[in-house]
Order: sequence, then structure tokens, then C-alpha cells
Amino acid sequence: MMYSTPKMGTFATYAWVFITYTLQSAVFITILYGTDTVYLVRAVRTPENRTKVTANAGVYTMIFSTIIGMIIPQVMQNIGDDRKSWSMVVLCIAIPCATIGMLRFFLVPELNAAEEIMEEKQEKLTLKKAFSALKGNKYILMFAVMYFCYHFSNGMSGGGQTYYLKYVVGDLGVGTWMNLGMVGVLVLLLFAPKLMAKFGTGNSLRAGLVLMLA
Repeated sequence: MMYSTPKMGTFATYAWVFITYTLQSAVFITILYGTDTVYLVRAVRTPENRTKVTANAGVYTMIFSTIIGMIIPQVMQNIGDDRKSWSMVVLCIAIPCATIGMLRFFLVPELNAAEEIMEEKQEKLTLKKAFSALKGNKYILMFAVMYFCYHFSNGMSGGGQTYYLKYVVGDLGVGTWMNLGMVGVLVLLLFAPKLMAKFGTGNSLRAGLVLMLA
């Protein structure tokens, strides 16, 4: 829906984009990530295997995202960047991804043992308790602000890149070579554990932030 904006007036178009973008980036992604954690606990038995699954999934996601990020600029440059073209491209990505995402419910069933353990220890959490916990925990509030800033900056940089390539460079296809730089992240991931062990988590994060700023 976000990439299939109907032809409307300026205000209605802005409203459509704002609402669909908010639903995508704040509502549905939150639901997806929140349930992913629960599903992982219920589907993988040991903490060691959960760590391996999470690490491997991160690598595969990065590889897939980099490849798609390199392909899309070339596709849009060749077929056009009008409303219909965007809708077609997004459907070609969304349908296979949704299908693959649903396969785990059939191929990776939940463990009964894990379900029983969680049911025994689970405490009913009301909205009132959740807000009380947020209000009384400064670290959660700090993390929430940091997380907001992180996604805000990502959203700004992603949109800024598209605008820059289209209206300043005049060639969306250049995005392919800009996104190729993400391959370097895969290389860094291989050395990240050793670097963090040697220099510490805090120092490694600070170095990473400096590189991002650069």
C-alpha cells in the first residue's frame, strides 16, 4: 500500500504516505520483531542454537538485502519510477518474501516442551503494568530514545539517498554501486566478535558510530 499511492490531491497523497509508512515502520515491524523472539524460543530448544540461528539469519538477511539493494536501482532505472512501476516491483518482492516467511510455520513447528515451560512461568502482563515498568525504568526509556534516533536516521538517510540520486545525480542506477558498499559489512561481521573481545563492546560501538558518521 505504501508504494501504491492512488492519484489524489497533494494533501491526500501526503496523508496516505504518512499513514502507510507509520503502519509499516512502527506497527507491523514491531509486531513482526516482537513475535520473532517468542517464536525463536518456542521453536529452538537450546540458547546456543538460538544464537546460531540469529547469527546465520543476520548474515543471510544482509546478503539478501545487499543483492536486492543493488538490483532495484537498475530495475527502476529501466522500467521507470512511476506509481505503476513501483507497485509491480514491490509486489514481485513482497509476495515471495511473505511466502518464504510463512514456510517456517509448516517446516519449523513449535516445541511442546518449550511451550509448557513458558506457560508455567508466564505472568499475565497488562498495559498498566507495562507502562508502569517503562515509567520506572530509566534504562528502558534511554534505549527507546536511542532506538527511535537509530530508525529516524535510517529513514532519513534512505530517503535522502533516493532523492539525491534522482534529482541531483539524475541516475537512480548509481544506487547499485552505492549499495555494493554493504558487502564490506559482511566482511566486518566476520571479525566483529574478535574485535569486541579485544577492545570491548563499548569501544567497538563507538568506533562503529564514527565510521557511520564518516
